[in-house]
Parts: sequence; C-alpha cells; structure tokens
Amino acid sequence: MGQTWAVILAGGDGMRLHAASIARYGYARPKQFCDFDGEGTLLARTIRRALRVVPEHRVVVIATEPWEREAQQSLAEFGRAALVMQPRNLDTTPGLLLPLLRILGVDPEAQLLVLPSDHHVADETQATKALLGALASVAAAPEHVTLLGAVPTASEEGYGWVVPGPSRGGVHQVSSFREKPPVEEATALFDGGALLNTFMLAGQALTFAELFATWAPGWWRAMVEARGGEARGSAARLTALYEVLPASNFSSAVLARAIDRLLVLAAPGLGWTDVGTPERLSRALGPLSAQLGPGLADWRTASGRFVPARH
Repeated sequence: MGQTWAVILAGGDGMRLHAASIARYGYARPKQFCDFDGEGTLLARTIRRALRVVPEHRVVVIATEPWEREAQQSLAEFGRAALVMQPRNLDTTPGLLLPLLRILGVDPEAQLLVLPSDHHVADETQATKALLGALASVAAAPEHVTLLGAVPTASEEGYGWVVPGPSRGGVHQVSSFREKPPVEEATALFDGGALLNTFMLAGQALTFAELFATWAPGWWRAMVEARGGEARGSAARLTALYEVLPASNFSSAVLARAIDRLLVLAAPGLGWTDVGTPERLSRALGPLSAQLGPGLADWRTASGRFVPARH
C-alpha cells in the first residue's frame, strides 16, 4: 500500500470576501491567502490541519499563477510542502486532477486526503478524528471515495447538503446531493438528518483517477497528455490546454454522477463553515468591524463590483 498524501485546493478566486480582503490588504486578495485575525491565512491553517495526519513532504497545494506570490507567502513556514501552479482557475476538476497526476507519478498506490483551503474548522481535534475515520473507510472500501459530512447545528441557506443513505459499518452510502437549496428545503434537510458537504474527501489515488477517466474524460485525456508534455519541459502545453477546455466543477461533473462510488462519514463537532460570506467569516473568526475601514467605495466600479488591485 502506498503512502497518504494531502491535496490542498487553493485555486479559487474568493470573490465573495473582497471587501474584507481589500480592507485587510488594500487589494482584492483571494480569501484562502488572507489572515483575518492574526492567526494565519486560511491556507496555512489548512496545511496545519493536514500535518496532523500526513508529513509535510506529502502535502501538495494547487494554486493559480496570478496568485503565486500570495501562495508562496502562505507556504513560507512549510518548506517541504509542494506548490503546483495551474495557469488559471477553471474550478475543481482540473484543480484536483493536476496534483493527482503529480502524485500518481511518484506513488501510484497513494491514498489521498483532499482539503479545500478556504474553509474554517473550529475544532481541529475533531477534524483530525474525522480525517482518520475517512482514511479507515478508504482502507475498508478502496473502490469508494469517502466524503466528510459536517453535522449541522442549525439550518442555513447557501450550503451544499448530502443526504445519507443506508449504513455501511459506520459510514453511509450517499443517497443524493442538494446544492444550496432554498430555506424551506434546507430546513427539511436539517430536520431529516442531512449533512453539510465539506468537500473534504478521502480515497485511493487510482480510484480518483478512475472517476476522472469515466466522468470527466475530456479533462482526463487532455491533462494526461499535457502533464506528459510538462514533464518533458513543455509547460506551454498546459497553458494552451487551459485556454481551450471549459471550467468544470468536480462535485457536479464527477461526484454527483458517480454517487454509487461515494460514501459519507458524519463528522460532528467540527464547527465547520465555508466562510463564504462576511457574516460567516465574522462568526468563525470574530467581528470584522475593526478590519473594514473607510473608503471601500473607492474600490467599486460603476457595476458595484470590486476591482482587484495589482501589486
């Protein structure tokens, strides 16, 4: 059996927290590269979470080239973690596939933990317990991918939900997904015992590869070919690929279509949130009133959107 690796997804643009990042840094910096409370960026916290389970030299972070400096800053204290750069953000299908291929090249029998870098967990001890539980599930059912489902304490809009099906020795088959349902349905899901989709995943690298090849074959074939070219010193092939293939979300393009290959492990007590709004960020890390200074309107365009300042 191969080693356990952590793939940390840091390729998003973090658009919904631009006001907070502008107030903190003076430009619209993606939230995973932001330190909102002096305790480290969300990416650095995610790396520390991974290091409770895997060694630093088996942590692989995927980021995008426009934000390489910010990614390097977050990785400064983790000298043995690997940083993989993609040309631009085309969502989580290529964002996961590129580091997966890198790991398969050195450890074909690897098992993976996949962690989003722009989320918050209040109880790291519970998170470690849940991640180890997910890995145990992978060992027992290597043909499946295990998803961590946070046990909600209340109903809330704006989250993805996972409806668990029959039990399989401590984990459950996945009955269905519901992505950001209206408040009435979210309340019904909460009352019915549904879980929040954390997008924290565990599985064998080859199992992930099989899912990609089956449900995202265009990206799979193109990326395998481009990765081979990159290994021969032709990174331009990867850049060209990102110019012609469409954005693809791994949850909807792959996981929702491979539902028979998924298990969900209920993870209580995480204090998990995707910090996708200023309100959630304030609940997770404390009030933002001291951080959101005056003059934010100067950063707005006529359409009301924030403009990233280059640096």
